[in-house]
Amino acid sequence: MATASRAPKARTFREGVAAAPFARHLSHRPRWSAPEPHPQHREGGPVTGPPSRASGPGRPLPYALPVRDKIERASVPVLTFLGRLPRLVPFFILLVLLLAGAIAGHALGFFLMGLAALFVGWLLYLAWPSLTSSERLMRSAVVLLAAALAITQLFPRG
Repeated sequence: MATASRAPKARTFREGVAAAPFARHLSHRPRWSAPEPHPQHREGGPVTGPPSRASGPGRPLPYALPVRDKIERASVPVLTFLGRLPRLVPFFILLVLLLAGAIAGHALGFFLMGLAALFVGWLLYLAWPSLTSSERLMRSAVVLLAAALAITQLFPRG
């Protein structure tokens, strides 16, 4: 009697999502799947512009602007260092910068709060392509609030 070895069945994306405990809120189509391209833009058709940057988390971007690519490459060592730290350390550093800027006042307060706003803005810039519109709006509001706090430190009311 010959024993037939059965290879494990490859799971499709939908099977993987259905098996995940968090899959209750996911639809049958993942949010990062790109819509079907216009027939004119398919292979062999004329393409008038760059490919769409509308891609979601977990999917590589079809292209990157030269400046963005340079910034992303330069950010890798810093992000690697920050990724090795415990999760609360960058938060506490940011909190200390904001509190010290609020206490210091005037030029030093502007510098410390501006440094915190630049840090949050830099993270927003790096994450921008993978964020949804509501996430972009909320994070932009945080950057604008931090910048407004820095400016009020430089030009106090009284």
